[in-house]
Amino acid sequence: MSTVLAEAHIDLEHPEKIPLFLPFQDTHPISEENINDALHAEWARLQAHATCWAEEYELVQEEMQQVIAYLKWDAEQWQA
Repeated sequence: MSTVLAEAHIDLEHPEKIPLFLPFQDTHPISEENINDALHAEWARLQAHATCWAEEYELVQEEMQQVIAYLKWDAEQWQA
């Protein structure tokens, strides 16, 4: 059994227990290779989502700093 299967705790003897996120279930026979391919694809998809959210977090942090700077500037304009 491969490392991916061992880490995912997927039991090929009980295909009904294979996680639903694996997209090949209805169209491909269940095999270790198919499961590994599906797990790699799912990992890549989730990694891309995590990267996007990390970038979004950084952008929001920068936007918040810009809003604070603008509001301070605007307050100074009103006080002047």
